[in-house]
Amino acid sequence: MIPEKRVSERVKSMLNDKDAITSERLIQMATFKVGLERENMIKFIMRGIKASIFVCKLMFAKMDLHSPFSIKEESTFNIEEIMISNDFIPTLLPAISDSLRENNLSQLKDCIKAFDFLMDKVLNAINKTIEIASGGRNQA
Repeated sequence: MIPEKRVSERVKSMLNDKDAITSERLIQMATFKVGLERENMIKFIMRGIKASIFVCKLMFAKMDLHSPFSIKEESTFNIEEIMISNDFIPTLLPAISDSLRENNLSQLKDCIKAFDFLMDKVLNAINKTIEIASGGRNQA
């Protein structure tokens, strides 16, 4: 599905692609193999979140809305900072996993409640930004 590069050995030896993102590296990053360290999985998830935030901000910047996650309703915290924080999702995901493994349903419910709260705030901010970009027309 992903095209492979066909390069002669002479050209291959001249290429320095140790930092390049090749199709093999994309497939490796996109698929988890058994035995990967938990920390690397969380780093991969965080990179995806940061990339998604970048795409959202870029898309809304084209509509002259430069801070889609800073639209405040009743919230007193910065949603974008929480999403990319090394203290929230990288701590929450292992806590959810540990709660499941230990069958600690009370802690699992609290963790999922925290995750749902954040996702609601993120989606509400995006919806509000879309509403502003569309001149107040409801998109539902």
